[in-house]
Amino acid sequence: MSDKEFTNRLIDEKSPYLRMHAKNPIEWYPWGDEAFARAQAEDRPIFLSIGYATCHWCHVMEKESFADKEVAALLNNHFVAIKVDREERPDIDALYMTYAQALSQSPGWPLTIIMTPDKKPFFATSYVPKYSRFGRKGLMDLLPEITRTWKQKRETVMDSSERLHEAIEKMMTVKGKGSLREEAVHDAYRALKSAYDPIYGGFGNAPKFPMPHALMFLLRYWHRYGEGDALFMAEKTLDTMYFGGIHDHVGGGFHRYSTDREWMVPHFEKMLYDQALLLLAYADAWQATKRPLFRAACEDIAGYLLRELRSEEGAFFSAEDADSEGEEGKYYLWTDMQINHVLKEDAAYAKRIFNIRPEGNHLDEATKMYTGKNILYRTHPDILRASDTHIPEETVQYIAARLESARKKRTPPLVDTKVLTDWNGLAIAALARAGAVLDRPGWIAEAESAYHFIATALALHGGRLLHRYCDGEAAIPGMLEDYAFLLWGLLELYEATYEPRYLDQARTLAETARIRFTGEDGSLYRTPSDADVPIRQRHAYDGALPSGTSVFVLGLLRLSRMTGNHTYEKAASEAMEWYAEEIRTSPTGYTHLLSALLFATAPTLDAVIVPGTTTDPDTLRALSETFQPHMTRILLDREGIMQGIAPHTASMNPGEEEGTSVYLCCAGTCRTPLTSADEVRAVLNPKE
Repeated sequence: MSDKEFTNRLIDEKSPYLRMHAKNPIEWYPWGDEAFARAQAEDRPIFLSIGYATCHWCHVMEKESFADKEVAALLNNHFVAIKVDREERPDIDALYMTYAQALSQSPGWPLTIIMTPDKKPFFATSYVPKYSRFGRKGLMDLLPEITRTWKQKRETVMDSSERLHEAIEKMMTVKGKGSLREEAVHDAYRALKSAYDPIYGGFGNAPKFPMPHALMFLLRYWHRYGEGDALFMAEKTLDTMYFGGIHDHVGGGFHRYSTDREWMVPHFEKMLYDQALLLLAYADAWQATKRPLFRAACEDIAGYLLRELRSEEGAFFSAEDADSEGEEGKYYLWTDMQINHVLKEDAAYAKRIFNIRPEGNHLDEATKMYTGKNILYRTHPDILRASDTHIPEETVQYIAARLESARKKRTPPLVDTKVLTDWNGLAIAALARAGAVLDRPGWIAEAESAYHFIATALALHGGRLLHRYCDGEAAIPGMLEDYAFLLWGLLELYEATYEPRYLDQARTLAETARIRFTGEDGSLYRTPSDADVPIRQRHAYDGALPSGTSVFVLGLLRLSRMTGNHTYEKAASEAMEWYAEEIRTSPTGYTHLLSALLFATAPTLDAVIVPGTTTDPDTLRALSETFQPHMTRILLDREGIMQGIAPHTASMNPGEEEGTSVYLCCAGTCRTPLTSADEVRAVLNPKE
């Protein structure tokens, strides 16, 4: 049979992940009315498969099962098969992952759901092999069994799916308002401290995820309460991640997570959101400590973003795959012989720097034997100095550059070229803030370029956003995360550039989001009222990314202080109060929302910058370089644009003399203006 005969409906989709399945012999449908109408008309269950382009096991299942004619025959004859890219439709993924968690002990991706034509699941699992093995049922046995159950025990299937649906619907209902007090912040800190790994940093055992928003919470806790252990935990974790195998020491950037406690063995895909959030965390850590390592980490991440994930239009692609040439991690691994060949007389240095062994340091998952291949990771400099084997950092960078040049000749992993509004919002925020903190105007300019693309290609009339752009097409109505993360980006752009239009656009975006996502009770939905999912979801749990609710709440609080409009603060407070009970139960799952609570409860500090005939750039740098996470900054202008956006500053008119005055206002009372960068630094850093 020719390739043409195998082409299915996914050939017309834009998602690289969906297109990977376009020549499967399965009659795949994208999520939509056509698929559900057919399932209803032909009385078939739906086989829903959810994955993403950089998912290793998604590739395995595609090659092993979805490209197979026998599996295809079972699916085509008895099911309606739907493929979903979880990054295009995070709302669908989140909802059906919730179902899966109720039905299965350890769901993951690829996520496999069997459900009724009205979208109600009755079976869920993750990866399924073609044939049964080691106690795991394969598709060749599973699909006929489900087909028989569907035909012979329909009433039981429908009853169980309906009961599960009702349970999930009830679970999605927020419990009711509660009092969210400052004690919740201390509970989260104590829980993080209890879970902290004192040897390798991070929290728990394995696998370990970076969780940058938890580290940013710890830095804010340290700043607010002077708790040294909070700073230590954040620093230690950022240190060990930077030196570990989770960090790509050759090409820059960070892999998605570590499969081991030591941060040595990564799952090799690289996600845009991880780079953005880690850039924010390392920039915060540099502000707090001024340690050169944290500046180097920022340079490393920003360099990777701009080299490897930036599109020609200025936005950022979503991810880089773990696999190349069908093998996970192949692009990133090195043999002892390859190191000798590339570096010649410098090979001995590289082996010491990156812990390269002749037998390899990478274990085969199945045999637990060394493969002869090496993951590059570094020994902490303090240990090297103690053992008299310290190698200058210039030598490290020289060797890494030579290895990168050689690695570029390999077949690179796939880059998922989707441009996602929410993840770009994070990248814009990260580049803008890190650019301001580290005085890198080029990064700020790149953040502006990315925002310009999003505002041009993914914004509709009336302020609404679309979620995804790919191959010339913008589509999929924006979700709360799209608005919240882009709001974060706009606020950081404003504080990096002091261009009033960014703050004005932040106000417009916040208002649109409030209208589209706020329920009658003041809580925030993840999806708009016209979303094509069976249950409209509400949640504030911070997973690998902070939730849309937590980011939006913090954005509203900042916007309230910057504009003087307390409506935003009231909306933020109402949204937070709906999660008081969940936070009491699991405080570490809400660290970004608790960062918002810290912002709301800490003594306010607002900098109003009033220029004279000129604006002193050193004074602006002094404000940016200092770690004051609960401070806001606005710069007035001679045209009165900012006074219109922030009417509470109307009496603070720019003067006719040279120089810049900074009014630091605490709890609504402004102190005598500061008139130099040295004065600003002395007040904001009294211990220095």
